[in-house]
Amino acid sequence: MLERPSPDDWLLWRRTYDAYGFSPLEQINDSNVDDLRVAWSWSLPPGPNESTPIVHDGVLFIHGYGDEVQALDAETGDLLWQYSRRLPRGTAPSVKRGMSLYGERLYVPTSDAHIVALEARTGRVVWDKPAADREEGYRMTGGTLVARGKVMVGTTGRVGGGNYIVALDAETGDVAWRFATIAQPNAPGGNSWNGLPVEERNGGSVWIPGSYDPVNNLAFFAPGNTYDTGPLRDPVSTPGVTSDALYLDTTLALNPDTGELVWHFQHQANGQWDLDWAFERQIVDLTLDGEVKRLVVTTGKQAIFDFLDAATGAYVSSIDLGLQNLVTAIDPVTGARTDGARPWPWAAQPVRADGSEYTGAYDVDVDVLRAFHR
Repeated sequence: MLERPSPDDWLLWRRTYDAYGFSPLEQINDSNVDDLRVAWSWSLPPGPNESTPIVHDGVLFIHGYGDEVQALDAETGDLLWQYSRRLPRGTAPSVKRGMSLYGERLYVPTSDAHIVALEARTGRVVWDKPAADREEGYRMTGGTLVARGKVMVGTTGRVGGGNYIVALDAETGDVAWRFATIAQPNAPGGNSWNGLPVEERNGGSVWIPGSYDPVNNLAFFAPGNTYDTGPLRDPVSTPGVTSDALYLDTTLALNPDTGELVWHFQHQANGQWDLDWAFERQIVDLTLDGEVKRLVVTTGKQAIFDFLDAATGAYVSSIDLGLQNLVTAIDPVTGARTDGARPWPWAAQPVRADGSEYTGAYDVDVDVLRAFHR
């Protein structure tokens, strides 16, 4: 169902595993959109509501601010059931960007860093398990990705040692694996943090749901930048030590069965710029030089689009929309960036460290990627 959803359904944050964010329905078009009228309305809880509704078999599932999940009749707007979570004392509600429908269950991230499995027909709680320790500062502001029986979600927060991606068993809620989004000492990439001890490394928040490639059995996730720029600003001169800061601003390709890192590609080294390469990884089949290739396409706040081989992570190409002034050159073979004169990241110019965000929608029928950048 998730690999080939009905055109009437919207089952994930970006509708499909490949994160196209595009509906194939054709009833509404440029000739009749002016004729649309309100059929019914439903008020969302006060606060930032960023979650995309799930639609399946005539039911609309809404994940509202304040950890409320509601099921509505999509035709009439009638409330079918509601789940309201009582948060522990001292835990504030946080924004969420998505939940997932998998089989007969909804998998919902909560503000106290739990995952709750709800029976989709009734809203009954099937299981409620912690995915991270909220008392250590972990939050979950992204959303769930469910594939091959694993409920995968990334953590967020300014926590010593950084964040991670965790997978829970979809049937039981037991933790299956964790992957740290900050490279650990004595592990691959562990010497890329300017000599910092692990407790002084932070960031790598995953605040956008992942995508999944069933052809290569890979789940793609996107850690963001660091929250503490000073320790990365001036590179140390220790041999073998860099300030690239893996796995910030990186595409991670993980085996969903084991959590093993299959490949990674860092889009912007030394992630102190608040230029998050943290948005969706879209999986597209494009014809290049007469050959169809499966690629991962993504961008950061700079509005540079990178194209990577989905199976290997090999760099293919980039498109710079001309809205940034940090990167002056991109190696056509490796994709490595050359930055201009290094500004301090907290200065207003020339680095644009504001709230730029990207949302894309890919129409496979006409081979057009629509990019919305603010």
